[in-house]
Amino acid sequence: MRISACTLPELELYREMCNFTPEESMLFEARAEGQTLESCCEILHMEMTGVKRVSAKVRAKMDFIGQTVDIKKWINQRF
Repeated sequence: MRISACTLPELELYREMCNFTPEESMLFEARAEGQTLESCCEILHMEMTGVKRVSAKVRAKMDFIGQTVDIKKWINQRF
């Protein structure tokens, strides 16, 4: 699933539970806004290989949370 396709409650879950580094957080927020990886290169002042490395870390954390947290239950408790 693309980050930009997540609902607002899902985005909030990932912000809270993923423990993103500042770099990862910047990428996550940019992608949530629909920015391309090329745009993220400019935002993060990195080359594409660096952005892809950070993106892989963000995706791994999101996948882990998606497998360990009952997302629907968490959303229903929060919202």
